[in-house]
Amino acid sequence: MEVINIPPKKKLNIGKKAIDHPFCFAIAANLLLLILLLLIFRPIFETNDDIGLMNLVNGAKKVYDPHMVYSNYVWGLILSVCYRICQWMPWYTLGEYALLFLAFTAIAYVIVCRAGNLSSLWIGILTISVFGYEGYVKFQYTKTAGIVSAAGFFLLFYALEEEKIRWKELVCGYGLAAFGFMIRSDQFLAEAAVISGICVMLLLQLFFSESAVRKRLFCHDIVAAAVLFLFIGGLYVIDQRAYASQEWQEYKEYNEARTELFDYGFPGYSSNKEVYESLGIDQTAYRMIKGWNHMDSELFTVETMKQLIALKKPKQINQDFFQRFFERFPFRFTTIPSFWSFLILFFCTLCWGKHTKKEVPALIYEIFVIMAVYFLLFYRGRYLYNRVDVGLWLAASLVVLWTMTGENEWFSSRSGILLVAAVLCVSQNTGRRNWKANTEDKYSEMQEEKALLDEIHSDQEHLYLFKVGTISLTKAYGVFDSIPYGIGENMYPLGGWSAKTPVYSATLDQYQVKNPFHDLINSEKVYIIDNKIDDTVEYIQKHYDENAQAIMVSEIGSYKVYSIQSK
Repeated sequence: MEVINIPPKKKLNIGKKAIDHPFCFAIAANLLLLILLLLIFRPIFETNDDIGLMNLVNGAKKVYDPHMVYSNYVWGLILSVCYRICQWMPWYTLGEYALLFLAFTAIAYVIVCRAGNLSSLWIGILTISVFGYEGYVKFQYTKTAGIVSAAGFFLLFYALEEEKIRWKELVCGYGLAAFGFMIRSDQFLAEAAVISGICVMLLLQLFFSESAVRKRLFCHDIVAAAVLFLFIGGLYVIDQRAYASQEWQEYKEYNEARTELFDYGFPGYSSNKEVYESLGIDQTAYRMIKGWNHMDSELFTVETMKQLIALKKPKQINQDFFQRFFERFPFRFTTIPSFWSFLILFFCTLCWGKHTKKEVPALIYEIFVIMAVYFLLFYRGRYLYNRVDVGLWLAASLVVLWTMTGENEWFSSRSGILLVAAVLCVSQNTGRRNWKANTEDKYSEMQEEKALLDEIHSDQEHLYLFKVGTISLTKAYGVFDSIPYGIGENMYPLGGWSAKTPVYSATLDQYQVKNPFHDLINSEKVYIIDNKIDDTVEYIQKHYDENAQAIMVSEIGSYKVYSIQSK
């Protein structure tokens, strides 16, 4: 009987085809992701800090100043030049979006190049999609710095993985890491610590390699690290020298003291009442300052803030401190949305991974590093902020992804189904309030707020002070909106980190105002927009003029505009 040999069916190996053109695949995948996110969601500013940074460089105050306070001077210089060339383009957003796109493309590229099969390929793409929502839709500069820095390190490690250096990847990795540092240096350093789990794997790989290979790889790693250190060090020196002038040094001293109080807590009023009152801060003033309306340059000076900071008890790392930390962590991690992406990846690794001698110690090390980073955040008193957490858990996820790709062919369809089901369960309500279909009312509110700002801007005869929580550019302009030149030239906030910058202080100088809370009394040039005018009048009566009273001069939309006059 003749035996007929039936040739086996050809398998469509999408993962292999992707590996043949990794860069094209990474670009296409991330472009598709970006388009889908922008079609479904309406991007928002997660905090108002981005508007504050933007208004220093974009001409909203009639200047293009590169001093961005929390971002590197070089990054501010790049943006300010772009705004000078074309004012109506939203360069701040476009710049960070471009970096986010390059970062996610770099991550996808490395995953594709190291993927052993289709499963380990799409699990990485799925992870990028989760963090892509955080980066593109819930826009925030600290988050951008974390994502870009993590991607830069990921690409650098890939460039140095083999004996032969991948030069293109190395240069691109340096570029991403440098931009991450420029956008937010503190976040860059945190990312470096968390993603160092990959560095541990590479060092262990180096240890188990042959002597000759080990020497060459070690030299490559040392030189690459030195180049990065020198590059970052140069950017740091440039930034420090940019703030050498007296006015910026005074602002930095002020902002450091302000940060210590507003970000890390005031000493209790009741337990330090005598000291507060000796500084002229009664209950009324305390409420005003704690409500972020702290621009009284006579009452709330740098010296006053330093005396208040001295009242705070120094933190001690003792048994009680450790107890309080472990009462919160790791249990509080479950409140972080991006943590679940890491946890699912880590769980799949434990269940189905085939680990070598270099991966197990690295994963254990990664757990300790994450706990150490959050221990430091807990010690400083600021932790569980989504804008910080996203970058940290992306870096941790990349460490796990590094163990999943490469020569491992372990990822099965059953674990894939589990992963998809888990991600869907965790993220089923994520971003629903940001769906475009659910944001029409918000868009209308922003248009109304823009009209109010235009009306205020048209009255150049008056300076408009505004209390925190009232009118602001954050309420009027979205992520892709261009902010008109000079729109804020006759407006001044009574609180916030940006108010005391030389850029904003120039607005007060233009109207011959030194202390807003004092100089608005009987002034024909100064108005105040206030939603709690009685509190403000009480404050002024107690500290400057007992006969002061508020007179409403107009209404701009839902906001009431007052003049403060003495009876």
